[in-house]
Amino acid sequence: LAFAAKVLGQPTPERPNVVFILADDWGWGDVGIYNGDRRSRTPRLDAMGRQGTIFTDFHVANPVCSPSRAAFMTGRHPATLKIHTALTMNHSQNAARGCADYLPTDIPTL
Repeated sequence: LAFAAKVLGQPTPERPNVVFILADDWGWGDVGIYNGDRRSRTPRLDAMGRQGTIFTDFHVANPVCSPSRAAFMTGRHPATLKIHTALTMNHSQNAARGCADYLPTDIPTL
């Protein structure tokens, strides 16, 4: 599209800036922009929220960090990657749970 716009003399469409923040063990109330809670001070996140879009509902592929990150990075269900619980640095522990040690290198990621 950008090439066609240049050829036709039209302005190139702007791509949106997207910042995705994945933080473990946070609830919606832990960032000030959502509810004004002053116990947790998050001025930079609050400023980003005021300048952008606020999302108030979301879902993750798994309540555990490793599978959720794998799903976000690949767009695949974590079970298809053999990542269904938190990964450890210990290969034998991962193997005992039927988990991979890392994402397969042949799968595209963000």
